Amino acid sequence: SGASHRRAATPTRRALVARACALAASVGATPTPARVVAGLFDPCDEADASCVSSQDDAARGGRAFREPWSYDEPTWEAARATLVRALEADADVTTLAVDGRYVSCAAAGAGFEFFFTENDATLQFRAARRGGGRDGGVAARLDKLRLRCGFERIVVLRNRRRALGVVESGLDSYGPSFFDRGDAALLDDAALATRDPDPLARRAFPAPDKDTRRWLREQR
Repeated sequence: SGASHRRAATPTRRALVARACALAASVGATPTPARVVAGLFDPCDEADASCVSSQDDAARGGRAFREPWSYDEPTWEAARATLVRALEADADVTTLAVDGRYVSCAAAGAGFEFFFTENDATLQFRAARRGGGRDGGVAARLDKLRLRCGFERIVVLRNRRRALGVVESGLDSYGPSFFDRGDAALLDDAALATRDPDPLARRAFPAPDKDTRRWLREQR
């Protein structure tokens, strides 16, 4: 019957406990080295249509970007515990590693990385299929995980370039991105375009004045 089928598909408490113990054992035995440098993941490969990242708004015309998440837990450790519990309960997760603020796992042929940033309640992430290729549901799996954890997307204002004029579409791109260039971008006249290519966008911020440029050079 439908009821018995639903009961069979729902993992029992014993099965969940056994799975959590197995994953915990693998975490303690072989922790994955953190692939985060100065709080940043590796950029997505331009040729990898499956890669999504909360830190890369440049790859594939900005299509690799997904908003980072925020959490309401009082500490990042508590939020990490929420994330780990959700991953442990996912039957598709085959490996799980925890290294401080960094969490990684493998599920359904894809690798997922998470990083709890310092001094704020933000969770960054990066995910891609092993060997690259099509999306394969990577972004959808991330969003389901976010909902299970009770995390929220952080609204990010982006420079949208409409491919069809005034109509937003899946063909739109985003950019330019200065996330990996810091204040140096403000000193480059060619890079700092004061006109947004989006025809419906408001006028962009003006170029920094002479005193601001001098201050930025002193900080470098």
